[in-house]
Amino acid sequence: MNSHLFVGAASLCITPSEKLLPNLRGLRDCDFGGILDDLFVRVIAIGDGENKALIVAFDLDKAPYPAENLENISKKTKIPIENIFFLGTHTHTAPVTGFRPEEKMNDVRLKSAEVQAATSEYEKQVIDSMFKTIDEAVNSMIPARMGYTNEKSFINVNRNQFYEIKDENGDIHQELSLGMNIDAPVDRTLFVMRFESLEGQPIAFFMNYPVHNCLMIGNDCCSGKVGISGDISGFVCRKLEDEFEGSIAIWSSGAAGDVNPL
Repeated sequence: MNSHLFVGAASLCITPSEKLLPNLRGLRDCDFGGILDDLFVRVIAIGDGENKALIVAFDLDKAPYPAENLENISKKTKIPIENIFFLGTHTHTAPVTGFRPEEKMNDVRLKSAEVQAATSEYEKQVIDSMFKTIDEAVNSMIPARMGYTNEKSFINVNRNQFYEIKDENGDIHQELSLGMNIDAPVDRTLFVMRFESLEGQPIAFFMNYPVHNCLMIGNDCCSGKVGISGDISGFVCRKLEDEFEGSIAIWSSGAAGDVNPL
């Protein structure tokens, strides 16, 4: 037990309103038809009585405007930028936010005026919620202790797979594409850190696991359109928060560039 550890945590819903939903766009320029489960911004504040650190996580494919927001968070909280972990859960079923000049399909500047206006309003909602959540987490810090463990979870698979392709001449060659390569190596390490009060009441959980958070990508659950969802990470975080009332759970992605849900 470290008597000099202080921890606080908080979350706020960042699900877009029904008014904004029709003009927001997701990855691959998808349209949304409804909400399957809510999106959140979650924050864990950690300190030793003198220094502080933050973990700020969004149920989005990417954390929005990291350079600008990290600077603004640091100015407001007096916490050094190097002490702020700023991340998105990489769900593929949330509105696209942020500056995407190298992603033509996701560059809001290339979309209609209605989409640009709705995206701008949604981004303001997300950032306002972020600052409120940070304030709540910092102001709720109490003496705490922490522990961590590693286990294996078998919900992921290497997605690099070779296929035998026959061309128009009848010749067979191999091509690498997306698949489920059961025999290929993949990291299945699940890391979980728990923060609790000195009385043993859970305050927050921090998890890390290597898998693309895309089980719900391309779903047509809402009248043939995509339903917004926090996907795997959202489900896991809500499950922990429901089981340990009053706690906040944050999911972060390990090295998952070529790792898909099984």
